Amino acid sequence: MCSGKTVSNFIIGKGQIKSESLERIISALPPDAREFFFQQLHPINKDMRSLIMRATDDEKAEVLRLIAASLTAGIVADRKEMMAI
Repeated sequence: MCSGKTVSNFIIGKGQIKSESLERIISALPPDAREFFFQQLHPINKDMRSLIMRATDDEKAEVLRLIAASLTAGIVADRKEMMAI
């Protein structure tokens, strides 16, 4: 078990935490806090190429659907403008 004092000492750099204790602490974090924690350990470059390379197939498919929808909306808007002329 990892006590509050152990965690405090770890945070200020005066102590160590065993890996099993750290794993329990991390798993107890809310998902957003856990994601932030791992982001701090391994920052992800936010450029488009990096995001695409790390995305799952489902995430890539969703992005493509969104792009297609935005292009379709733009085409419809362009056609309406052309018809108004």
